Amino acid sequence: MYAIHYTASEWDKYVWFTSLIKQYGHPLKPIWNTEEDYRPDEAGNVSKSFLIAHYLQGMDKVFYFLAKDIVDAKGNLVYHGLFDSNNNQNPSMLELQQLKSFLSRGGYLGAQADGSNVVFFFSDTEQIRTLNMIAWNIGADTYTLPKGISGCQVTDATGKSMASISKQPVSFNSQPSYLTCSTDVGFKPQSQTSFQNSQTKLANESSDYYHSL
Repeated sequence: MYAIHYTASEWDKYVWFTSLIKQYGHPLKPIWNTEEDYRPDEAGNVSKSFLIAHYLQGMDKVFYFLAKDIVDAKGNLVYHGLFDSNNNQNPSMLELQQLKSFLSRGGYLGAQADGSNVVFFFSDTEQIRTLNMIAWNIGADTYTLPKGISGCQVTDATGKSMASISKQPVSFNSQPSYLTCSTDVGFKPQSQTSFQNSQTKLANESSDYYHSL
């Protein structure tokens, strides 16, 4: 097993490391991201880092670095933990719970990026009566939902209800939005949308999609 840090927020490091393995003929082994952590005001990046590492970089495991806020040897507060010094949940922990709950609802369909928006798709069943999406914006353009979507309920990364969507186009911000969308009868993403596992595209355009973390 190979262990490296911050591969989601530093995509170039992941590309460099995998190329190095091939260059020197090292054996192929699982790569784990053994350290990711964010300040409370960066909590939205928790979802991004786990989605990127697991679904696009193909990592089996991602570890959040700090369980609880601590004071370092210099007396400085390190407040990147999942819990604060009084054992209260920090925003990062709330987002991890939201992400876990959301991902338990169905299987991964693929990811898309259009220059301004990054969207991950999940479905509840093969018939896809409910389409779940995690999306965020890294540009100026709005996003058009796939055809066959009749409406969506939107929550933020902590599970707080944000809005209902019934009109196009949709505006996302830099923090992940969680969408639970109802689909029309007979909805088939293979024919009506362009779902794709766009790992190559996203990797090649890493400066656009991941340096924003």
